[in-house]
Amino acid sequence: MLSAPREAAPLDLPMQRRRRAGTEAPEPTLLDAQAIPLELARHDVEPEEPAAEPRTHTEIQAKLRDTGLFEGYDVWVADRGAVWNDRLLGDGCLRDLPVVASEQTRRVMRNIDVIWFRKGAGHPVRFFEIEHSTSVYSGLLRFNDVMIDFPIPEAFVVGDGDRTLAKFEREVTRRTFEHSGLREVIRFLPYEKVRQTWRKYEEIGVGSKGWGTAGAARPARSAESAS
Repeated sequence: MLSAPREAAPLDLPMQRRRRAGTEAPEPTLLDAQAIPLELARHDVEPEEPAAEPRTHTEIQAKLRDTGLFEGYDVWVADRGAVWNDRLLGDGCLRDLPVVASEQTRRVMRNIDVIWFRKGAGHPVRFFEIEHSTSVYSGLLRFNDVMIDFPIPEAFVVGDGDRTLAKFEREVTRRTFEHSGLREVIRFLPYEKVRQTWRKYEEIGVGSKGWGTAGAARPARSAESAS
């Protein structure tokens, strides 16, 4: 005769973590606890020091825009809605970038402060990033990303004084910029050089001999020069 069944004893099983619906990820291991989630890695980074003071940044963008127009280029500016001397930065500039590379690359190019294009041809010839002491690297990376798809002819990091120049010289020696070829086409341009060149065009139309061949077109004098 069979004996009576024993009372069932509860099993102490480890709790399983829920998976997201529709995912096929394996069960987490101890290594998962050591890894930093992508969201945290993206947001919990040390902030850079502030870039160029906003008004100075807008001023330099405006003067690079004017100089490009003086020299006969089509000009792209990233901050089209910013205002300098009661004039939108986007006035007289391209409304969108010509199709010169993949859409992914064009998204990067739209964030570059100023780009000069050959007049009517849609071919970019000079790229400008306005940077301050510790943010030089981000501008170099934007140029580098563009060079994956498009061979930049000439690029400038525009900054204020010796401190920014020293940072530029340090960062540009990274191997990634040598490998991409960016190091061969990029130069540092001081704010004061931009201002001097802009004043020359405003006053006598001499232009920027140090930057390349001057063009023929010259827009109307700005309110700043007239005052």
